[in-house]
Amino acid sequence: MISRVSKRSYLVFPVIALALSLTACGGGNPSPSFSSDPSIDPSASSSASSSPTPTVEPTVLANLDSISVTGRIGEEPVVELNAPVTVEQTMTKVLIEGGANDMVVPEGGYVTIYYYGVDGTTGEVFDETWYDATATEDTTDSASPEASESASPTPTETVQKDVYPFSFGLSEVIPGFAAGLVGQKVNSRVLVGISPADAYGESGTSDGLIGPNTALFFVIDILETSVAKPEGAAGTSTSPWAAKVKVTENDKGVPSVDIPDETPPTELTVIPVIQGTGNEVFEGDIIVDNYLAYSWKNRAVVDDWTTGDVADLDATIDGLKQAIIGQKVGSRLLIIIPPDLAFPNGSNDPPVEAGDTVVFVVDILFTSAYLSAE
Repeated sequence: MISRVSKRSYLVFPVIALALSLTACGGGNPSPSFSSDPSIDPSASSSASSSPTPTVEPTVLANLDSISVTGRIGEEPVVELNAPVTVEQTMTKVLIEGGANDMVVPEGGYVTIYYYGVDGTTGEVFDETWYDATATEDTTDSASPEASESASPTPTETVQKDVYPFSFGLSEVIPGFAAGLVGQKVNSRVLVGISPADAYGESGTSDGLIGPNTALFFVIDILETSVAKPEGAAGTSTSPWAAKVKVTENDKGVPSVDIPDETPPTELTVIPVIQGTGNEVFEGDIIVDNYLAYSWKNRAVVDDWTTGDVADLDATIDGLKQAIIGQKVGSRLLIIIPPDLAFPNGSNDPPVEAGDTVVFVVDILFTSAYLSAE
């Protein structure tokens, strides 16, 4: 396999079905809501103990037009809704749409987003990726005649908002959150209303943060997404091995490699079979990929076709790391790795003999510095 070691996790997922929590970022408490319901105390904590029991039945929204959202992509939104409100079906409203050529979020894909979540019952903000970044500075005027050597500096705190990108697979979150993103474009801001059935249903969360039969409303900025399969123009290469080592594909989309009966190259060789046009892979990124590996010596598969692999490039073999950094999402690569950059002493898993050259086919589907490889 490409990656067998998990390196780091950027976010902790204690509440929203393995996702949608910012506690690992060290941010402050979620901001109060901008609910127009005077019965909601805007200074109330978002903890379970402070969530009031609604005294009136929630208004059922047929669409999301009555919810006001202001702010540009990347800025913390201002959301106004007249709680308590609910939706019977999950729905999405596009607030700002991405460009005609921007990628579209695929079913079961991966995304990098900013988000801002409001509880439809209480009108309170219960989770978001914006957080307080407080800066302290000395405001003492040293040129002032009142200032003296004994005077103590006067520190002031300036509260600023910062935001932390969040990357995850759509299979890791509540169904309504995933459904609200599928088919939407990168560089869009969307408002998603999630029905109770697509959130936490009749029981709510076990800690009481989200109450029973509660609809959730999210403003989401879509920053990046994955591709479902390699897409782009046929790659070009000046390497003579591009004409000697052939990659073909069966009717199920599974590639195979035809390795010639000759001495392999002694240098790392990277041949783009398909040249993607998505985001570039940087050092330290976590990628989502499909891959297949062959032994050059035996001309046989040593690691079967694997789809949806989540790989930490810092934890994989040097040849793969060097080959993939700088490539773009959507690419399919043929990578020929000499022994010193693969398994110089051999390997049991995958079964590679010492001194053997390894040939990989790798599809790059997604890349992010904020994804967890766990």
